[in-house]
Amino acid sequence: MSRRRSRKTIKVGRGGLALEMDVIMDWNLPEEPEIKAALLRAMRRAVTRVQHAAVANASGGVVRSRTGELAASVRADVAQRGLLTVGVVGPRGKNAFVGRILEQGAAAHIIRGRRSGGRRGRRGILAIDTGFRQVFRGQVQHPGFGPRPWFSRAIATAQAGIRQDFNRALQEAARA
Repeated sequence: MSRRRSRKTIKVGRGGLALEMDVIMDWNLPEEPEIKAALLRAMRRAVTRVQHAAVANASGGVVRSRTGELAASVRADVAQRGLLTVGVVGPRGKNAFVGRILEQGAAAHIIRGRRSGGRRGRRGILAIDTGFRQVFRGQVQHPGFGPRPWFSRAIATAQAGIRQDFNRALQEAARA
């Protein structure tokens, strides 16, 4: 029997959403495949917990949802390389950018129209649909908005369950 210090990392997010939680465990168990399998199952349960909480928050729990695209894009993956097990949870594709903006908020900024057709020296025009008519402007002022921490709240919600999952996995491995 040997005392091992293993670092299990749950890396959360893509597209600039960088939240990370380390679960560091000390155990006095032999290096056996049953132990690695139990910890891998615990990691899978952990990323699934975070995924479910993130989907709930993106479906109207924290962020208002019109289309459900952000919630539908949240994925969870687990990879194992030797003693290192990495769990990745977060939105994929174009929704990763949207998720980061919602998580961190956006400062007030100017939105300018882009040129089209390769014409030089002419500014682009924005076409804005107001609901009852279309308005054309060269630029508009976006007011910005505060953070809506849908993803960090998902991690906080899942954290106690994650600890229980890993403790249960270690207890099961010790009994085996």
